[in-house]
Amino acid sequence: MARPEVTGKKTGRRLLDYQALRERGIPWSRVHIARLEAVGKFPLHIDVGENSIAWFEDEIDDFLEAKAAARGAKLRHAASP
Repeated sequence: MARPEVTGKKTGRRLLDYQALRERGIPWSRVHIARLEAVGKFPLHIDVGENSIAWFEDEIDDFLEAKAAARGAKLRHAASP
């Protein structure tokens, strides 16, 4: 499936489908992502169509950046005397 895009003038935000999440290194199954969404640990998807969902690219980027920052903080804490 090609990457869907939001074409509205107001948002200008790109959407990522499940395959695009995988390409960005998110290895989880659809079920696991749904569980994480339900407890607020992953950005919520939007319903694009009757059988299609997607995530806002900027929210996924922010999620990955937060994970990287948490990793860096954990490494700094482990290295401190």
